[in-house]
Amino acid sequence: MRKVLATSITLMSLTLFPLFAETLPLDETMNKEDQQKIGLDKMSDPQKKALEEWITTWTKNVLSQSTTYHPSKTLQEWIASWPLAISPHKKGSSDEIIAQQKLLNRKVDKVKDQGSIIELKDGSIWQIAEYDTYRSKRWIRDDQIEWAPSQDVHFSYKLKNLTRSQTVMAAMKASPSETGVKTPEPEEYYAGTVKVTQVDPKGETITLEDNKSWRIAPIDQMRVKAWKVSDRIKTATSEDVIYKNILTNLDSGETVLGIPSDPH
Repeated sequence: MRKVLATSITLMSLTLFPLFAETLPLDETMNKEDQQKIGLDKMSDPQKKALEEWITTWTKNVLSQSTTYHPSKTLQEWIASWPLAISPHKKGSSDEIIAQQKLLNRKVDKVKDQGSIIELKDGSIWQIAEYDTYRSKRWIRDDQIEWAPSQDVHFSYKLKNLTRSQTVMAAMKASPSETGVKTPEPEEYYAGTVKVTQVDPKGETITLEDNKSWRIAPIDQMRVKAWKVSDRIKTATSEDVIYKNILTNLDSGETVLGIPSDPH
């Protein structure tokens, strides 16, 4: 029975795209008693890793589809209605799954250089027209995006943010990846960062894992309130008279102004 369970878990993990580099450790998602009940102590390390990857992907998929759930549906009906790209059964061909994945991942991943660069979760990278960055710099992670060709010589696409009903002119600097999934950043990208442990609901303050709290400039609070626990932050000195520090969220790409909440 345990061999069958382990084999099934491994097969399920292989049918899912490796969408996320991170995994949820079993010790953080299941207590020892529950682990023993299902025989995790008898699994090999590769089997445990496969289960952790499956749990992570499943959790992400449930979160991404949470807004589509309605009590009128059974859980089985709800899961069956998920897009093909994240369906647990993957009934379509590989080409169909990739096509679905590319559509599903037309979402903002990072907003860089004050809205000049927008990276999507499908791997595409967009250069935004300078006259439109006052809009795009306020876009945040998971905003839904679509695009269409334009007649502009320099910015040959219209990038529409469906979440905010805004359209900007853009040039595609990198097309979506072959799998429709953005390549994870290398570990060195996050060198010297400190993780977020708490975000004020209004975005007024954040606390980092070094126990330092930061008061955020009012103009940046709307974006900061969408930051997430475990986002990785770098700090630097700014030239602002009041908010003398720059906080860069390497997971969202955003840069905001802040000051230690207790500078003394």
